[in-house]
Amino acid sequence: MRRVALALALVGLVLAAQLGRAQPPAGWLYWTDSEYYTVSRMSLGGGSPELLADYSSQYAAPRAIAVDAVKERITYGLLEQGSIYLVIANLDGSDSVRHSFPSALTFGINAIALDESRGYVYWTDPYHRQIVRASRDAADPSIVLVTGEALHEPTSLAWDPVSGRLYW
Repeated sequence: MRRVALALALVGLVLAAQLGRAQPPAGWLYWTDSEYYTVSRMSLGGGSPELLADYSSQYAAPRAIAVDAVKERITYGLLEQGSIYLVIANLDGSDSVRHSFPSALTFGINAIALDESRGYVYWTDPYHRQIVRASRDAADPSIVLVTGEALHEPTSLAWDPVSGRLYW
């Protein structure tokens, strides 16, 4: 009975989060592929995947992605030759801008979550075992939480716009 109540509570949180959140325009599914060094999308209505960014010639690994339906932008992490970037681009991959950070602040991106209403982007840094936050344009980054030994590699994030809470 306890498991059923927990499962129903979880479903309720997900539904509440989705109801309060803008959906990606035109029903697109976005993903990064670290094996082939690409960022892609595909219409939920079917069809072939559309390549948005190809880093294969640079051997740069895109990691994690989030869709900002309010500003109609995508945000993803990029590891390139030992440097970490937060890349922000249009939904079709055009007009991408890379933002770099000092390695003392962040040295990896495993997951990204967006607070669309307040204009923040959050990401996990498995190297420093922490969660970092910056404004939507990647300005003023700061450490939100150091997970330390309690959580060795924070790998997932979810922003609940209804309660204004971040889950990892």
